[in-house]
Amino acid sequence: MLTTLNGPVIAAGQSLSSGIDCSSVDRIIRLLMPREWNGADLSFELSLDGENYSALYHVSPGNFFGFPILVPRPPAGACITLPPGMSLALNWLKIRSGTSALPVAQDVDCAFQLVGETTAGSKMQRSIADLDARLKALEAAAA
Repeated sequence: MLTTLNGPVIAAGQSLSSGIDCSSVDRIIRLLMPREWNGADLSFELSLDGENYSALYHVSPGNFFGFPILVPRPPAGACITLPPGMSLALNWLKIRSGTSALPVAQDVDCAFQLVGETTAGSKMQRSIADLDARLKALEAAAA
């Protein structure tokens, strides 16, 4: 099942977006670019708790060389398909205009849309099943 998440937003004059909670989906499969985008590179920050963010890096398996995940100059209004492994079990996400070393302020507010996928046996379904099992265990212990 596909779910649209509205946001995050990079405010006018800023380069880093607000955070968006992505925990309701298994993975983000597409990123819809704002029509107002000024043509800067895109980079990302992730968080487990929505408070403490870290830059998203990829490590090459052969030589363990790490490099930041970067989408070079995506066009305004574009739809970007994300690699399957990049956004699995993603909790919170921020989008940066430019890189952490070279941020690029946006001229106007830029609102992104994320398309997430939830599959059978998703995080939410597993959480509900786990809560049900815990409740049954508590009920059995109380009886």
